[in-house]
Amino acid sequence: MIPKPPPREGTLGFLYIPPFRVQGISIAGEITCLQIPELDLGFDIGSCPRALLSSK
Repeated sequence: MIPKPPPREGTLGFLYIPPFRVQGISIAGEITCLQIPELDLGFDIGSCPRALLSSK
């Protein structure tokens, strides 16, 4: 049996909806996480890039 390759490194996406910024990443079937820095809020932080680890 051939092992699965490691998850790909995606790029962090950015969306500005005044007065909030929404940052996140999604790789289909592997990882999804979102952050709203102004609210110090993160969603689905099971596995995420270093940039989103600052949320409480």
